[in-house]
Amino acid sequence: MSTYAIIIDVDAPPAMVAYEGFNALKKTLGIDMAEVAGRFMVSDIQVLMLVDEEGLLGEEVQYNDLASVFRAHLSTNIFAPEPLVGNAALVKDDGEDLQGFSEEEAREVMKFLEGLL
Repeated sequence: MSTYAIIIDVDAPPAMVAYEGFNALKKTLGIDMAEVAGRFMVSDIQVLMLVDEEGLLGEEVQYNDLASVFRAHLSTNIFAPEPLVGNAALVKDDGEDLQGFSEEEAREVMKFLEGLL
């Protein structure tokens, strides 16, 4: 069964891509080190957001508006979180490891993202 990650690109609509493991996901994002930007529930799906650990250190910092809105919308913090930079990825978090979403789960998360646009 195929599983999916969702890429939230800085300047493109969110996209479902085949999830082929953590290292392949980092390559897709074009990053060396990933940082957890948050854990969220979308419907009954546990979602983990990954971003570039070194995103703010780059020469050309590009803010990711959709990823930032997604995190702020689902955040339980009192204060609004800092804006995110660079591409982001959403994967399923089973509490122990990263997994890809089933097609149905990925479509549910995509539907949620589209509602934020």
